[in-house]
Amino acid sequence: MEQVCHCEAGHGRAVAIQMNNLDGHALLAMTIKEMDMSDKVAHQSHETHIVEYRTHILVWICLLILTCFTVVVSGVQFHHYGVVVAMAVAAVKGSLVLAFFMHMKYESRIFQLMFGVVMVTLAIFIGLTFFDVLFR
Repeated sequence: MEQVCHCEAGHGRAVAIQMNNLDGHALLAMTIKEMDMSDKVAHQSHETHIVEYRTHILVWICLLILTCFTVVVSGVQFHHYGVVVAMAVAAVKGSLVLAFFMHMKYESRIFQLMFGVVMVTLAIFIGLTFFDVLFR
């Protein structure tokens, strides 16, 4: 059971929430200024980034060029390196989509680093599976 009490004191308004627990009563009080500050901090962590249409169009054109390159290269015989070329082009295309369309470019550095570690680990595991194919 919860009771909310709005109080006005000499230094400003305060909100007190009384919660009934099994052990007894707990009283939580927070001033309106503190609540406003905590809301501002929460909103600052979710900044939006406005990306121009020009940037999206340029990335889209790059993706189209890389797709055409993939189609042209598929007709050329690279023997064992065909898979490496296809994976490299796919990695570049995926990086473009991730950086611009999924806004990874605008995330914090620690999040980018964590994502990079995960992707390198995944690349190592995928690369190790190709050794089986190459040395048959």
